[in-house]
Amino acid sequence: MTIATTTQKPQPLSLPARPDEDSIIGKAYDPKLARRLARYLLPYKWQVVSAML
Repeated sequence: MTIATTTQKPQPLSLPARPDEDSIIGKAYDPKLARRLARYLLPYKWQVVSAML
């Protein structure tokens, strides 16, 4: 008894459409995200400062 299998070629991954360059520049800095990151890093402030040097 044999089981027939069909082999399909995998579809190539398509790249997403390139977003408009203006929208990329507009989202380069997110102040809300920066505040959240700063709150997280507050207990580690000396380690962060020493890592920046």
